[in-house]
Parts: sequence; C-alpha cells; structure tokens
Amino acid sequence: MKKNQVSRFSILISLVCLLFTFLLWDHYLNSSQAIDRTVAANLILLMGSLFSLSLGLFTGSLENHRHFLESELKKKDAELSLKNADNRRADIHSAAIYEASQILFSDMKIQAVLDKVIDLMSRVFYAEEGSIMLLNNRRELYIAASIGIPEDIVRGVQIQIGERVAGRAAKEKRPFLLIDGLESYKDFQGLEPNPRIRSSMVCPLICQGEVLGVLNLNRVACRDNFTVTDLMNASIFSAQVAQAVKNATLYETLERKLAELDPWDGRLAS
Repeated sequence: MKKNQVSRFSILISLVCLLFTFLLWDHYLNSSQAIDRTVAANLILLMGSLFSLSLGLFTGSLENHRHFLESELKKKDAELSLKNADNRRADIHSAAIYEASQILFSDMKIQAVLDKVIDLMSRVFYAEEGSIMLLNNRRELYIAASIGIPEDIVRGVQIQIGERVAGRAAKEKRPFLLIDGLESYKDFQGLEPNPRIRSSMVCPLICQGEVLGVLNLNRVACRDNFTVTDLMNASIFSAQVAQAVKNATLYETLERKLAELDPWDGRLAS
C-alpha cells in the first residue's frame, strides 16, 4: 500500500472510531434503554484498538514519508554536487583551452610547442601517459612528443596509416574513446592490449582536411575512465594543436628557405 493510501486509511479508521464513540456516548445519554456494561466495554475497547491502530499507521506513514524526503534530499544533493563538479571541470577545460591557445601561438618552434602541449593536456585530463604522433616522409606515424612513456618505446614506434588504433584514427579522421582494454571493441579484435591502460582517447590532428598526426592520452592509475565529454574537449584541443603544428611547420620551412637564400653565400650578389 502506498504512503498516501496508508495515511488516508488511518484517517478513515480514526474518523470511524470517533463516529462510533460519539454514537455510543449519545446513545448512553439519550436512550431510555440501558446498555449492557460488557457490550459497552467491548465496544470501547474495540474503538480504542482501532484508534491505536490508525494512530500507528499514521505515525508509520509520517516516518516513511520523512525517510522518503531525506532520500530525495540526498539524491538532489548528489545531483547538485555532480553538476557542480561538471561545472568545475568545464571551467578547468575552458581555462586550459585558453592556456593552450597562448602556448600554441607563443612559440613557432614545433618541438617546443608539442612538448608544452602534451604536458598541459596530460594535466588537464588527468592522463599519466600521453603522446603526439606526427607523420614522417614515409607517411608513418612516429612519436614526436610524449609524457610518461619509456624512451625505448618512443624510439621504436612506427605505425602505418590504418594500423592499430592511432593508424585507424588517422585514416578515418575520427576520434576513439576506449575503456577497459581493447577486448570489448570488435573493430580492434586481434590487437594485443596494454593491460596497464585503463582507458584511452585517440584524436586525429586535422588542419584544413589534412591529417598531420594523432594525439594519444592514457589513464593508467586514475580509477575513473575518460568520458564522452572528455573526448569532445580533447577534440577541441586537437584542432588547435593541428593548426599550431601547421603554422610551425610552415614557419620552419620558411626559415630554411631564407637560410638557403642567405646573400652572404654569394648567390644573391649581382
């Protein structure tokens, strides 16, 4: 029986008890016929029992309602705390995006930009491991900047477009969110997962439709998995990183060409 039904039922019993008590008292005062004392006592006892029952039901209903309100209050508090936490994370990401824009366009040396960005993104997304992979002349992905990854692994990574997760992200030009290993993803069945990694985000670096590389972020010790919101924010970062990589590449190319045209080498003398 629902709480409001219990309350109504207990009130109804109380009203019935009061009505019978009133009728019994009225009959006792106004009737010329005497009432048997045993019958009267039994009726009074019955009314008292029913009244006690209704009072108990009503009290229990109030207690249940109090517990219900406390439960709802705790639930609302939890939702509010979660919302506040989400807002704090959104503020952190907004501030980080601004900081990233300052970093990306304050230095035109590509290696300095990549090192600063991977450090910032690992801190923002609580990732213990991260890397930025670029394409070499053979159109292979190599690790240009990293954090938390052993140097021998960094030197040995050469991934073809379309291979493994990073190669797939570059080929399909779309990000991947991976949770609890690769076994649960049919698209990557057959690949040997790294048991240390709890969750990963892999985002292609795309500028004006051209794939320049891939961003990888891994959580190893953090118990919380990356979320879809994290992936969306990482994709925003990746777009900025791709633009910065493009700008730095063009700048270094221009520097190299200017060096080749140095008038002191005699080629411009006329």
